[in-house]
Amino acid sequence: VKALTIDVGEVEPVIVELEPDIAVLPPTVAWRVNVDSAPRSAKILVNGAFTDKFTPDFVVLPQGFWEVEVVKSGFRPARVLLTLPSGETTPI
Repeated sequence: VKALTIDVGEVEPVIVELEPDIAVLPPTVAWRVNVDSAPRSAKILVNGAFTDKFTPDFVVLPQGFWEVEVVKSGFRPARVLLTLPSGETTPI
């Protein structure tokens, strides 16, 4: 709780950050996507962002549309477009 005292004639903005009420949020569903490559030790990117992981490994993604890419120096990148609508494990 934060206290704010405003004198007569003053204008003071009040800014608060609301936190979600976990009890009313829908459950979050996530999927484990296993990613491997030949040769191994390729970087794993999701939607163009490096995940700090290398093959073989996995990424956890929520429902949605995703581009999973593996990149290794000296090799062409490999991309897979994923649609994750329901609980499943997708090997790449």
